[in-house]
Amino acid sequence: MEKLSTTIEDYLSLIYVLERDNMPVVGSQLAELLGVSPPTVTNTLKRMVRDKLITMDENGTRLT
Repeated sequence: MEKLSTTIEDYLSLIYVLERDNMPVVGSQLAELLGVSPPTVTNTLKRMVRDKLITMDENGTRLT
């Protein structure tokens, strides 16, 4: 496996903390916490799904 970018590591860390604390993973919240725009979060999450780092469905976003 390739080394993950710092950006992806930041997203994974934040998603982990939200999951650990039983908080929903919401794109707008990620955008606010990471200091990026909501469309940036959407694009990054899509790449993370493509790379099988997370799953996204009607039940929410989760680490794989």
